[in-house]
Amino acid sequence: MADLLNIDFAESYMYFADTANTETCFKASDLIWMQKDGANALDLWFKAPVHNKAELTDDSTDTAAQAWQTRANCRVNLAVATGLGKQVMKAIIAAINSPVSVGDPNATHDRGFVVVRDDLNNVGLTGITGVNGITFDDKATDATS
Repeated sequence: MADLLNIDFAESYMYFADTANTETCFKASDLIWMQKDGANALDLWFKAPVHNKAELTDDSTDTAAQAWQTRANCRVNLAVATGLGKQVMKAIIAAINSPVSVGDPNATHDRGFVVVRDDLNNVGLTGITGVNGITFDDKATDATS
């Protein structure tokens, strides 16, 4: 029984590419939430390692701005077939939770590498028709915000 608790599990990674050749890959564990964006789009939000510089002033007599680091989140907006938002969410979760196996390197989820959508090669999970955009927000995720 003790051996079952010490099994190393591989982390799944989620890959996206749009037609502008913007490619990004996130650890599946960095997925914060998914949300429908109308009838034919879906937003995926990820914790991102990008840090933006913001300016703060303190409450003392010093009025000079202080440099402060905040962490941006990344939003991937996917085009989905009309009305299939919930099914696409389920497909993403199923792909993340699929056992990491060795097989066809061109499969949509092989060796923990999940091709959610690749517009350059027109492949991805069922119901996703494209990547509309990959953007970073400017919301702070530190304890002071």
